[in-house]
Amino acid sequence: MSQKFLSFQTKLFLAFALVTLLASILPIFFSSRTLYEDRLDLAAKQAHDQASIFAAVLQSAPTQTQIQDILRSADKLSLRVTITDATGTVQYDSSFVESARPGLDNHSDRPEIEAAAEFGQGTSVRYSNSLGMDLVYAAQRLDDGKIIRVALPLAEVKNNHQLGMSSLSIVILWVVLFCLLLSVFLASRIKRSLAEMTEVVELISLGNYHSRLREVPGKELLPLADAVNRMAENIEKQIETTTSQHI
Repeated sequence: MSQKFLSFQTKLFLAFALVTLLASILPIFFSSRTLYEDRLDLAAKQAHDQASIFAAVLQSAPTQTQIQDILRSADKLSLRVTITDATGTVQYDSSFVESARPGLDNHSDRPEIEAAAEFGQGTSVRYSNSLGMDLVYAAQRLDDGKIIRVALPLAEVKNNHQLGMSSLSIVILWVVLFCLLLSVFLASRIKRSLAEMTEVVELISLGNYHSRLREVPGKELLPLADAVNRMAENIEKQIETTTSQHI
């Protein structure tokens, strides 16, 4: 009964391919979350830095013009700036005109506002019902108890993360292709070496006892090559001895 087996070259290639794919997929899987968290931390830091800059202006009895300049700067920087009083009532918000601000909810229960009121600073990442998008919030308490909050759209963080992952995936793809090509080369080389060994063994089996295995594809096959060479030498010596006795 005939059986079909995968060739040694195919098995070796499949083994290389499996190891290469695992070595490529796992870094992408684990680094994706890490890169996203790094981007998120960077966005939170940027929001806090911007809040500190605005807070420095608001600490010294700002004029209405200075406050409006801050709100306009927020629009240019694609940020949302909110200023609340000590009770959490919204006094200014760069995303809403003055007539719409009274309709905004009291912000005292917002995580970043609560943290800023208690510890001086606060950060949170959540969905904004008023804007309908995810935002990174950074809040800072002023000396008079007011709180300034800067919000950065999370879409920008996600886009930067996707760009970073795309670049990483392209690099890993090239590495995978290189490793697969290398596996094909190594498998072909080993197959060629095994074919040469097979040819020498066949020559010996046909009576060409002078043939020897000179090269092997790896040190693991050295004992086999040595055994075949010793067998050929022993047979050659026995034939020589037998021939000399009959002369």
